[in-house]
Amino acid sequence: VTAEMIQAAIDSNPANEGKTASDMSTVQPESGAAYHTTSLIFLSNSTLRHYFAVPGGSADPGAYDGNQQNYYYYVEKTNISARELDDLQEFTVNGVTFYYSALDYAKAVVESNMADSAKDLAKSVYLYNQAANNYFHVHTPGTAVRENENPATCTIEGSYDEVIYCTECNEEISRETKIIRHTKAPHR
Repeated sequence: VTAEMIQAAIDSNPANEGKTASDMSTVQPESGAAYHTTSLIFLSNSTLRHYFAVPGGSADPGAYDGNQQNYYYYVEKTNISARELDDLQEFTVNGVTFYYSALDYAKAVVESNMADSAKDLAKSVYLYNQAANNYFHVHTPGTAVRENENPATCTIEGSYDEVIYCTECNEEISRETKIIRHTKAPHR
């Protein structure tokens, strides 16, 4: 599992259309506040949390949904399902909106100088998401296409396969062989 594979999963998610993950180092929700770190917590549910350092340690708690831990204020999204780990979640602090997914966090860990055990755990988050997406995926049928076409002659029947693929994942949904009747042209 590479950072590129993780980014590809985020980019190919239809739920993320029109959104881009934020560069967290540039998110500054209020004067002097600075992004500190992100955590991904797996306990009874999945939580994605962003911490901000506020000068003097005092901020409008409402801007951070009332969340404070030690000297940091944070915003979070909870109850993120395995299928949603690649969804860009929307966060807002003091009118500043930014997007970030659990897989963005996993990608950041994989690209970091953290211990291999942390990188392996981040890679497992990606694999968990991909397995959930495959398991829960509902196919969207496309238009039927003809494959393996064998034309009929005047004495021999022909055939073709009518195949329907999913428009999202390109997996074959159905295949039905159709018979083309021979023409039985009269002999002269």
